[in-house]
Amino acid sequence: MQKIRQQRRRRRLGVLTTMIVAALSVGLVTPVDASARRIGSYDVYGAIEVEYDQAGGFKLFGNPANAESDAARGGRWQAFDKGSSIYWHPRVSNGHANQVGGAIRDKWRDLNWENGTLKYPTTRESATRKPGRFNHFEGGSIYWSGNTGAHSSWGLIRDKWAEHNWEAGPLGFPATDEFKGKNNGAGQHFESGSVYWSGNTGAHSSWGLIRDKWAEHNWEAGPLGFPATDEFKGNNNGAGQHFDGGSVYWSGNTGAHSVWGMTRDHWAQNGWENKQYGYPSSDEYKNQEYEDGYRQDFQGGDIQVVDMKVPAYGYREPSPTARDGGGERPSGTTPPSASGTKPTTPKGATPNDTESRTWPFGDFCVLGTYGGPGGGCRFGDGVSWKDGKCMAAIVLAAGSLALPAAKIAQFRKFVKAVGGAKEAYELWRGASIAQDRAKAWEATGKISLSEPFSSLSGSPDFAIL
Repeated sequence: MQKIRQQRRRRRLGVLTTMIVAALSVGLVTPVDASARRIGSYDVYGAIEVEYDQAGGFKLFGNPANAESDAARGGRWQAFDKGSSIYWHPRVSNGHANQVGGAIRDKWRDLNWENGTLKYPTTRESATRKPGRFNHFEGGSIYWSGNTGAHSSWGLIRDKWAEHNWEAGPLGFPATDEFKGKNNGAGQHFESGSVYWSGNTGAHSSWGLIRDKWAEHNWEAGPLGFPATDEFKGNNNGAGQHFDGGSVYWSGNTGAHSVWGMTRDHWAQNGWENKQYGYPSSDEYKNQEYEDGYRQDFQGGDIQVVDMKVPAYGYREPSPTARDGGGERPSGTTPPSASGTKPTTPKGATPNDTESRTWPFGDFCVLGTYGGPGGGCRFGDGVSWKDGKCMAAIVLAAGSLALPAAKIAQFRKFVKAVGGAKEAYELWRGASIAQDRAKAWEATGKISLSEPFSSLSGSPDFAIL
């Protein structure tokens, strides 16, 4: 009888052992050492005990503040009275438990512990290369320094920061958590720069005087939008960065300046900072020569953009979207536009329909002035650069810019040949509201550039540029 009882006990013990091994193999419980030791009022054992000893023991942790307890998704945790906790999950860090404490633990708590975006720690708290501390987690990282405090970073913004060598790189420690940006984008500021992300641009860093200029224009909510590239090297030790709606360029001689819209398009077509214009030496500003004109200075000259409010194919009051290239135009700026973009031809007009071109100005004229007047108008489809240069010359003269007497004489002959464009321009200039412009268009709509324009294109009278 006694032998039978011993056999039953062995079978029960064997079943219990099998259950424990099976539970450990699927990660349902922490490995429990039979020699779990009592520290203060609670036992410490298994993987948590291993991390307790390896990370610093009683000197770092002190006594347990609670018994080992369940954590999310099958994990375990235990807190200690010197401000640290140890968390374990069987499928994180190959089943190794990790310590997290102090300000980093407080930040993790604010983000809902292991139930939040960061999930479980994958390292214990460790020293950074610059004075500070960090923990990596399944879903990101938390970094702390005496100057910045503790901040989290995750996702593509964290990836970009890591690409720049974490806190030891030019960005330094995180100075904020990630925050929401315009149009469902996101951003994060660091000690010495920022990283911004949008669905259209990806994640890009910005720092230094270029970032300062971008901030001056209201970050991603301003006309420049989100960064579309990281900062890159420019000619003569300068630098540049492209954004959704423009660019910012810096050189030691000019400082940092933004450039966008048709000015940027024209500058790009002429070789950016590498050619005759060089770097921008001012931001865009109001050009007092024109009612709706803007100007930007460069090392080698300037570029002017003049809003003539006159469509190429006859008068129509443009909508704000059509006029400004999308959205509301900030005060004092030209609308951003992609290089090479052409306005849509109005319904019923064709590129060869020269008779419908009864007014010699486009919606906007770009006037490049390096080495003397130049440039061209942004016109409808099918208008050549040479035609545009002629129209730009009309704008220059009609705006009473300084031209040599010989050029003015040539211009007068040209105006007379095409039917009195200057008089029409003056009438337009006095029409400030849509109704008056409509009347002006009706009065001047008989001016045609078809035959006279073609015949003059090769004559000496045309050569005013």
